[in-house]
This record gives sequence, structure tokens and C-alpha cells, in this order.
Amino acid sequence: MLKHHTKGLSVFVLVNLFAFVVHQFAFHPQTIVNLPLSYLSNALASLLICVLIFWIYKQNKNQIGFVFLGLSFFKMIVLYFVLSPKTSSEGVAIQDAIVIFIPFFINLVLEQLFMVKELKLGEVLGGLEKK
Repeated sequence: MLKHHTKGLSVFVLVNLFAFVVHQFAFHPQTIVNLPLSYLSNALASLLICVLIFWIYKQNKNQIGFVFLGLSFFKMIVLYFVLSPKTSSEGVAIQDAIVIFIPFFINLVLEQLFMVKELKLGEVLGGLEKK
């Protein structure tokens, strides 16, 4: 299983690393939220979602879209509370929201690409098995 996904995993790591370096050194964010923690927690959560989707896809192909939506929503809620961008006196600053949502959206796109690739590969393999 891992042998077939090493290219995707390396792309996943490189995209996150590149985005982190650009975000850290190009924008110099002054935020309450820890930028490395934001990228690391988003990347780990996305990897976990991809593994769960791969595992669930093998068992129940019909519900994979609902599972993806539920896991993505759950990931956003958990990351918001883990990274906790609120101060005691103010609401959420724009810079803090950006530090949370840029890694979230980058990893969301990577998750979607993984899911599309996995679904297309499943259809191709399923078509080959029928012949």
C-alpha cells in the first residue's frame, strides 16, 4: 500500500514545507497562533484523513463523500480549538485566522486531489476486475 503512495506522500510533504517556508519568510506573521504548529497539525490531520478515506473506501465506496465532508468539518473544528487564536480581551485577529486557514486550505486541496486520484484508480481497477 505504501509503495503506491510514496510519490503522493513526498508531494504532500514538499508542498507543505514549501508553503510553510514562503509563509514564514515572505510574510513574517506576527500572530498569537504558532505557525509551525499550524502547518504540522494541519498536515498530520490531513494525512490521517487520507489514510482513513483509503481504508473506508476499501470497505464502503458509496459513502466516501459523506465521510470526507464529515472528517473535514471535524478537522476544522479540532484545529480551531487546538490552535486557539483568541486572546482573553479580543476576538480573532485577521493574521491569526490566516495562519489557521492557509494551511487548512492547502491541505484540503491536497486531500481532494488524493481522493480524486483514489476514486479514479478504484474505478479503473474495478473495471479491470470485471473483464
